[in-house]
Amino acid sequence: MEPVKNNSVIGAVSQEKILSAKKEELKRACREFESLFTAYILKNMRSTIHRAEAPEHAREIYEAMFDEAVSREISLSGVLGLGDMLYKQLEPLLEAESRAERPKGDTS
Repeated sequence: MEPVKNNSVIGAVSQEKILSAKKEELKRACREFESLFTAYILKNMRSTIHRAEAPEHAREIYEAMFDEAVSREISLSGVLGLGDMLYKQLEPLLEAESRAERPKGDTS
C-alpha cells in the first residue's frame, strides 16, 4: 500500500514551478521590451542623418533589419541594463501575486 501524499506539499511544489515559469516569461518579456526600445532609439537616431539623396527602398529595409539585429544583441548582452531594471521592478509583483493566489492555510 502506497502512503498518502500531503496535498499541501504537492501544491507548494507546483506553485513554485508556476512561479518559476512566470519569472522566466517575465524575464523574456523584459528583454524583448529592451530590444524594441533599443530598436526604436536606433531608428530615430538613423532618421536624424541628413543624406545627399534619399536612400533606396532596399537600403531602408536592410537598415531596419540591421537595427533590429543590433538591438536584439544589445538586449541579450544586457549592456544597457534596461531589461534587468524592469525585471527587478516587476519581480516582487509576481511574487506578491503568487502569495495571494495560495489557498488559505498554506504557509509555504
